[in-house]
Amino acid sequence: MPQQEDKYATGQKATNLVNEEELVWPIGYGWGAPNTLPAGDLLTNLRVAITHEDREDLHISVADTTVHEDGTLRLVNDTPFLIERKAFYQLCSRTIDCALSKPRGFPGYAVSSTAEERARAFMYWKQNVALPLVFRTRTDGDDKVIYAVVTPSYTIIDGDFIAEVAMDCLEDSDYSGSGWYDGRGFTTRMRSSEIVSAGNSRIMSGLGIRTADDGGGSIHIDNLVCHAANGAYTRLPASLMPSLRRVHRGKEDTVIDILVDGLARSVTAVNTFRQILEAAEAEQVISSAEEAKTAFEKLTTNKAEWRGKVRNVTPLLSAPGLSQNRLAELLLEQWIASQGFSRAHIYNSVVRLIGSHGLWPSGLPSIDAQYALEMQAQVVLLPSTEL
Repeated sequence: MPQQEDKYATGQKATNLVNEEELVWPIGYGWGAPNTLPAGDLLTNLRVAITHEDREDLHISVADTTVHEDGTLRLVNDTPFLIERKAFYQLCSRTIDCALSKPRGFPGYAVSSTAEERARAFMYWKQNVALPLVFRTRTDGDDKVIYAVVTPSYTIIDGDFIAEVAMDCLEDSDYSGSGWYDGRGFTTRMRSSEIVSAGNSRIMSGLGIRTADDGGGSIHIDNLVCHAANGAYTRLPASLMPSLRRVHRGKEDTVIDILVDGLARSVTAVNTFRQILEAAEAEQVISSAEEAKTAFEKLTTNKAEWRGKVRNVTPLLSAPGLSQNRLAELLLEQWIASQGFSRAHIYNSVVRLIGSHGLWPSGLPSIDAQYALEMQAQVVLLPSTEL
C-alpha cells in the first residue's frame, strides 16, 4: 500500500488557527499579520482541532506489535494502524536500545529502506523484547494513525489541556494573537492591547506558548515584547525574565502553576524592559553606515580567531533558511531605512526583519526563522555585546 506509506512519510499539514486554512508546514505569514483573534477564540480553535482527532493512548508491549510489509502496524487486537515516520523512528529506536541494552540512536533503515525491508528489520529486533510503550493514536478519515510512541513515564499533557489552562488565565484579559497547529504541537504568540512608549519605540507585553504532543519537545512559555510598529515579537532578556520550560514529566498541577506564573510575569516585566530599551537608545555605538555593516557582520559571524587560528563559533544571530552573509545584508537593509546610530537602532533592525515580508527566500519568513530571531534579538540590547 504505497499510498499509505507516502501519506505518512511527508509530514503533517499545519492549520492556521486564525482562519483554519491548511498550509504546508512551516510556510506561513508573520506574527505581525493582521489576521489575529482574541486569545479565547484562538485557543478554542486549538482545542477543537485536537478534539476532532479522537486521540487514544494504547499501553502495549513491543512484544505484542507486528509491522507488516504493507506499511501498517498491528497491535494485540490485530487492528491495522498507519504509523507516521517520526513514530516509527521512536518505536525502532526504543526497541533496539532495549535489545542491545544501550542507546543506539535512530536506525538508518527507518529512513532509507522500503516498507518491506523496514518491517523485516523491526521484526528481527523486537524478538525477546518485552518493553512497555504507549502508542499515541488518532483518526484521519477512516484510518487509525499512530503519531507518537512514548514511554510510560511520559506525562500526557497535550495542547488542548494547555490551551484550556491558558484560557482560564487570560479570561479577563484583552490578549489577542495568531497561532499554528501542525498535528504534532502548536505555537502561538499573543499580545496585550496596552501600548507602552519607550523613547522612539512603542511596545506591548506578549506571551508565547510552544509545545509538542508527540514526545518531540518540552512545553515552552516565553515572556515576549510585541513591537507595535510591525507586530514582531522578541523575547525579554534572560537576565530580566528567563523563559520557562517544562518537560513532560510530573503532575498536571505543576504545568498549571508554570502557566499562571508565566502569564503574570509577562505583563509586569514589559515595564522593566522599557527602561532597558530607553538606555539602549541613549547609547551611541556606531557613527556611519560602514560601522553599521561591521556591526551586523560581527553579530552574524560564525568564525573567530583564537590563538592564531580561525575556528567555528555559534553566531549571536542566525536564521534557518538564510546564510550568515545574507542575514547580515538583510539586517543592513533594515538599518538603512532608519539611519540611527544607537544600540536601539541596531536592535530595531532585527525587529523589523522579523516582521518583514518579501525579503526571505520563500517570500515569507518561516516560523522557525522568526522563532530563532525573536529568541536571539535581545542579545543586541546587552551592553556586553560588542558592536
